Amino acid sequence: MTKEYKAMLKKYQSGGKVDILKVRSFFVPIVTNVLEDKNVFFKFYEEFDQQEYFSQRLLAVGMLSALLGKELGYSTGDCIQLGIAGLLCDIGMTKIPEKVYKKAAKLTSSERNEIKKHPVYSYKMIKDLPSLTEEAVLGVLQHHEREDGSGYPLGLKGEKQTRFSKVIAVSDVFVALISDRSYQEKVTLFE
Repeated sequence: MTKEYKAMLKKYQSGGKVDILKVRSFFVPIVTNVLEDKNVFFKFYEEFDQQEYFSQRLLAVGMLSALLGKELGYSTGDCIQLGIAGLLCDIGMTKIPEKVYKKAAKLTSSERNEIKKHPVYSYKMIKDLPSLTEEAVLGVLQHHEREDGSGYPLGLKGEKQTRFSKVIAVSDVFVALISDRSYQEKVTLFE
C-alpha cells in the first residue's frame, strides 16, 4: 500500500497529473476496510515506518478522516470522499523542494512561507478532477485553516470552513502528533 502510494507521489513530483481513477481503485478498498473495522487503522499505525513518513502519513490521514466521518454520522459516500480528500490533502508538498519539506532542522521564515503554499498547490492539482465533490476539494484547500482564523492559506474562521476541512485538520494534527519527526518526539495514542 505504501509502495504504491509512494510511486504515485513520485509521479506528481515529476509533474504527473493526479489520476483519480487510479487513486479511487487504490484507496476506496482501504477506506472500505477501515470503515468496516477501525482496527485496520491502528494496525497500520503499529507498522508505521519513519523512513516512509510522508506517504504513510497521508495514508493515515485519509483513513482517519474517513473513520471520523463515520463517527460523525456521515454517509458512506461522504466518508469515501473525505478519506480521499485526506489522502490528497498534502500532495501539493510534491511541488515544494524536498530539501524544504524533509528538512530536519527548524525552517527559516521563507521556508515556512513556501510550506504554507502546499494547500493551494494541492487544490490546483485536484480542483478539476471528476468524481471529487466540491466539499472534498475545499477540504483539501482549507485543511490548515483554524477556528480562530489563524490558519492558512486564506485565514478563514470556523464558520467559513467546510466540515470536511475540519475533519481533515483534526486527522492531520493527530497523525502528526502520534508520529516521530526529526524535530518532535511522538506522543502515545492515549496522550
